[in-house]
Amino acid sequence: MGKRIDQLPVMDTLEWGVDQLPILDVDADVTKSVTPQLLAEGDPNRPTDDQKNALAGSAFGDPPSSENPFVTTTDDRVGGKEFTAVAYGDTSFTANGGGTWTVDSGDFISYRWMRLNAKLISIKGVILNSSVAGVGTEMRISAPPGITFGGTDSFGYMFWSVDGFVTQMVGSAIARAASNWIALKKHDSTAWGTVTDLVGAGWNMVVECSVVPDATEG
Repeated sequence: MGKRIDQLPVMDTLEWGVDQLPILDVDADVTKSVTPQLLAEGDPNRPTDDQKNALAGSAFGDPPSSENPFVTTTDDRVGGKEFTAVAYGDTSFTANGGGTWTVDSGDFISYRWMRLNAKLISIKGVILNSSVAGVGTEMRISAPPGITFGGTDSFGYMFWSVDGFVTQMVGSAIARAASNWIALKKHDSTAWGTVTDLVGAGWNMVVECSVVPDATEG
């Protein structure tokens, strides 16, 4: 039987001394718990705020510190880079199967990317209340301007709905290296069909590219 380790709040754990953490008994099926004693203010063994921020700031949204300057209170900066927003008019929406995917400007909630390195980007987007007519298995959005997908196809997750997100399902987002678009597919690969003003999708993925321009510098 596998061992269990109690899940402890990170920030609380950082307040404890090393000898005050839960002890894992390798000969038992569960963890032996101990009652920690919080270190008093001024105790030389108590971690500083900067140390705690450096260890846990990115998870908790703590402000930057001298030891971890890239932790911020928003999700728009990683390693000094910011997400670059794609304007509504700078992308196109198509579909397979001879159908159409109509996304009005008000349906276009967000479409953003961030350079991770010379060959990888993080990309995410949200479309709400769009329409499809006679669409096959894929709704397609073009790559951001200046980006060329490369290598092999890249895969990510997608949440989708055809009832205005009263209910939602999980699907796939596939960055097609050969065609330079992202294909949005239902989990069972069935057709999108015809739905008016109720089709939504949100996706998040890391994509391999052959051309990645510099994103906005922080």
